[in-house]
Amino acid sequence: MIPLKTINYRGGIVRFRVPSSWLEEYKPEGGGTFYEDASDAGILRLNVLGFEKRAKDEGPLGNCARYVRKVARRGQRQATSRRRRCRPFQQNNR
Repeated sequence: MIPLKTINYRGGIVRFRVPSSWLEEYKPEGGGTFYEDASDAGILRLNVLGFEKRAKDEGPLGNCARYVRKVARRGQRQATSRRRRCRPFQQNNR
């Protein structure tokens, strides 16, 4: 059995095990590299991104969700006048 060591990446946000012979390198701006010191060995690179949502920010679908709730309360079946506001991602994903 290969002896393993536990990596607590960035204070434990990610925890995993690698062979104890592997080397570790960390960059100050983020990211870690884990590898065996051999020319034919693979490399494990890890980078974790964190995002926060402001409470006031509803995102690109906020207007659409509010409008759909408003229409549902009125009992209307079609919402044609504001159709463009409810399709923010269609233009970007083509």
